[in-house]
Amino acid sequence: MMRLIYLLYPIEGPTAVKQKVINQYYENICATSNIPVLPHHYDKHIDNGTYLSDDIHSIKINLALLQKCDEVWIMGSDVKPEMRMVIDQAKANGIPVFIVKKPLDISSYPVSTDHNGLLGQHSCIEGSNEQNYENQILV
Repeated sequence: MMRLIYLLYPIEGPTAVKQKVINQYYENICATSNIPVLPHHYDKHIDNGTYLSDDIHSIKINLALLQKCDEVWIMGSDVKPEMRMVIDQAKANGIPVFIVKKPLDISSYPVSTDHNGLLGQHSCIEGSNEQNYENQILV
């Protein structure tokens, strides 16, 4: 089943270089039978998957796009403060958020070969890390 993947990508450098990397992300995600949602394609107020300003119109458009997505992928481990709003909104709405530490390596993508959802932070019960599981069977 194809999933809509909302991408956040903190890429530095000249526009031509950034566009080349973003195009590679797009191709790689399509190769996994998923559909990438790249916010900068829909709104001129966004660059590199992060907000350039507090423009309410941009924020509304991108949060509406987020609501349609199945997952959020952060391409790279550098989470910018501008991404926090999207990440927090995704978590509040039960949308899984994955950090792709090697974003150009398709084998590092959070994709299941049997099309089942992958476990991640979103799969955890809040506060469960503070429970005592000694001598208990966990399933």
